Parts: sequence; C-alpha cells; structure tokens
Amino acid sequence: MENSRKAEADRLLEQSQKLFESSQVDSSQLFFESPQLEEILPLLQQARVIYREISNSQGEATVLHMLKDALDKLLDNCDSQKESALAVDYLKQSVSVAREIGDVTSEVCKLCCLGNAYWFSGDYARGSESWQQSVKTAQESGNRYQEKCALSKLGMVCSRLGEYTRAILLVNSLCQAARTNIQVLQRATLLRGKFWIKASLN
Repeated sequence: MENSRKAEADRLLEQSQKLFESSQVDSSQLFFESPQLEEILPLLQQARVIYREISNSQGEATVLHMLKDALDKLLDNCDSQKESALAVDYLKQSVSVAREIGDVTSEVCKLCCLGNAYWFSGDYARGSESWQQSVKTAQESGNRYQEKCALSKLGMVCSRLGEYTRAILLVNSLCQAARTNIQVLQRATLLRGKFWIKASLN
C-alpha cells in the first residue's frame, strides 16, 4: 500500500517537473497566464500530502523546494501593483514554504515583498504587520542588510499611517543598524528630519 502511494506521489512530482520545464522553454507566454498555473501547484500540494502521510521526508523536501521555485517564477511574472491580490496569495505561500525549508533569507525577503503587495493594495495595516515580522526575523537571524531594508519600509508605512513618533523610533533603529553604512545613515537622517517635521505639525 505504501509503495503504491509513493509511486503516486512520484508520478505527481514528475508531472510537475515536466510542466515547470516546459514553462521555462515557452517564453512567448507568461507563466502565470498559462495552463501550467492551473496544474502545477495543486499537483505539488497533492504530492506533498502523500509524502507526509507515508513519512517520506526526502520526497516532501523535494516538493517544498520545487514549490519555492515555482512560486518564485510566478512572482517574477506577476505585477504586484496591478495584481496585488494574486501577488499576496503567492507570497503567503512563499513565506510558508521558506519557513518549512529553513530558508531564513528567502523568508525575510518574501515578508518584505508581502508588505509591498499589501501597500500597493492600500492595506497599510497588513503591510506594517508583514514588515514588522520581517524585521523580527532578520534580527533573529543576524541579517543586518535585510534588517535595514525592513526597518526603512516599516518607517515609511508608519509615516503613511500618521504614526510619526513610531516612525522616528524606527528610523533611530535603522541608524543603529546602519552605523557603518554612510549612505544608509544619510538617508535615515533625512527621513528622521522629515518625520520630525510632520510630527510637529500634527
């Protein structure tokens, strides 16, 4: 019984791989507009469920990495400003996959992109939540570069929400994180001045 289920999962995985490879070859059609989109993600999810149920960790790991590649490809071809809902869906899946495979760099990057997608859709509160999570994850992993990027984004969205005092605190944190980077320090100093002026006017 277990052998037959593994064979089914292997078949689904192989079918997904063929679809993904064909999408790489056919550059005349955007991947997210092609029929492959209707098939590849569900196929991979089905394979993943079977591998998990039969405790095949190697098979599940292969599926997760392929899911990451497929979602990255989809996002490359997705205009997050015009198709924010689609981008949010893909990015949520990407964050989940990155966490499961332990790819912290990808997780922080996708959380920042998720914040951007929410921003473009006008959902600033959720954008703020995503950037806060990206800051926390970057700090925990010791990734200073990604921490600086996330802090900058979070400061901007706080300003947009009228939370100028919080924006100033975040920019102070950005200055601390970027203390060896002159260009980032200069930009952060300008932002801090801008936020101070806005705060004094409110």
